[in-house]
Amino acid sequence: MKRTPPRGLCAAARRVWSAVFERYKLEAHHVALLHEALKSLTRAEEAKRLLDRDGCVYFDKWGQPKGHPAVTVERDSRAAFVKAMTALGLDIE
Repeated sequence: MKRTPPRGLCAAARRVWSAVFERYKLEAHHVALLHEALKSLTRAEEAKRLLDRDGCVYFDKWGQPKGHPAVTVERDSRAAFVKAMTALGLDIE
């Protein structure tokens, strides 16, 4: 059974979704976990695009350097992706 990737996922997440469904038969709770993992990957990619555009540091109104909030979003989202994929126990290249 080939399942179409849910809307709103980035290209990398859609590729992972398709690869999983080509190789594995998942139960509903696995599909839900995979979807959450790929939403986290999408969020990380969105944050990365912001960081690529803006840089990791900005200067506040007093000229003090501050870390871009997207750094935390990218880090946490990638960690959530890895954790969820590990929980699924799939061997995806």
